[in-house]
Parts: sequence; structure tokens; C-alpha cells
Amino acid sequence: MNINEPLYPNSKAFNEDSQCALDVKKLIDLFSVDTVIETGTWEADTTMWFATRVPTVFTIESDQEKANGNAERLKKYEHVTNIHGNSAHALEPIVKVLMKNKLAKCILFYLDLHGRVEWPLLKEIEIIGKYCPESIIVIDDCQVPNRDYQFDTYNNQRCNFEYVKAAVDKAF
Repeated sequence: MNINEPLYPNSKAFNEDSQCALDVKKLIDLFSVDTVIETGTWEADTTMWFATRVPTVFTIESDQEKANGNAERLKKYEHVTNIHGNSAHALEPIVKVLMKNKLAKCILFYLDLHGRVEWPLLKEIEIIGKYCPESIIVIDDCQVPNRDYQFDTYNNQRCNFEYVKAAVDKAF
């Protein structure tokens, strides 16, 4: 993948961050990812990017209006499951079924639902650690040292490694 090539026609995938797309593509290829679970669909640009690269995609959006609009945008991708709900509640049943029935060999979790009504990030990490400890986790909108890129803040808490460290240590 050329870093300058379009991610998806007229795409805003990964907040238009080509480096992020390139890094995620490397993870998909290196680990033969066959399933992506995305929390925070928003307008489904990143979901569609995943849909062109991975056999199974689940995406969870908490905003009802966005989830409804995404259903239309995603209907041509039969291998994409579009879910409306709180990711802290919707995630667990999905991973339970996948793991119990051995339906996924390598799961990449793309956590992109930060600080709207509540911040489910730590709960998402807990669930992933409980059911899928050998999976890959990518946290979007996370502060990266020495990189000038946007990151989320919720209730004066930055989305960064210090915030998730205890949850990661406990879960894994």
C-alpha cells in the first residue's frame, strides 16, 4: 500500500491519517487478521476500509441516527455487521460467540468510541482481555508521544497510555 494512495474513494477513514491506515494494514497482513471489531462507527469510513481488507467486520455505534445511516452505507458489504448500542454492553456478546464457536483466528479491535456520553474504553479493554487475550488492540484518537496528531480528552482525562495502562496490565 502506497502511503499516498487513496484509502477508499473519497474516504475519511482513520480521520484521513494515511500513516495510521498503513500501520493498521501492516498489522492485518502480518498477523493474518480475519476479523475486525470496531467501536465507534461514526460515518463508517473506516468500517468500509476494513470491509475491503478483512473477511469479517463488526462495527458498533452508540448514536442511533448514525447507526441507521450506516446501515444504508454498509448494506453492500454482506460480511459487515452494523450494531447500534453501547460498546461496553454490545462487545461482550460478540466476542463470547466468536471465541466459543472458534469463528475467528485473529481479531483486531479498533477502539474509536471515546467520550461522547460516557467513555467505555477501559471496559472495552477489560472485555477484550477476558475473552480475547491474544488479539490486537488499536486505540484511535490516543495521544502518541513525539507525534503531532489529535487525541481525545474526556472529563479532563487525555486518551493516552497512562490512562489505559492499569486496565491493560489487569486484563493481560
